[in-house]
Amino acid sequence: MSETLEWFAAAGFSFVSSIPGITKRLSASERLFEPHDLGTAFDRFVAEVEMLFSYGREGGLFIMIGRRSK
Repeated sequence: MSETLEWFAAAGFSFVSSIPGITKRLSASERLFEPHDLGTAFDRFVAEVEMLFSYGREGGLFIMIGRRSK
């Protein structure tokens, strides 16, 4: 996730949301294309480690949603 955020910044995109969420789990009613909390570097580290253990051997599967900065 942290590396992807670096790619976003380099390409002129800003973070909108991610699946799974960085600071909290997304609910079914959550609006994916509304800005969500980016969290801290530690929050992202914790989310990445949780993905490694919860998705088995697939590792860190995630989706990052960004918006082109104006």
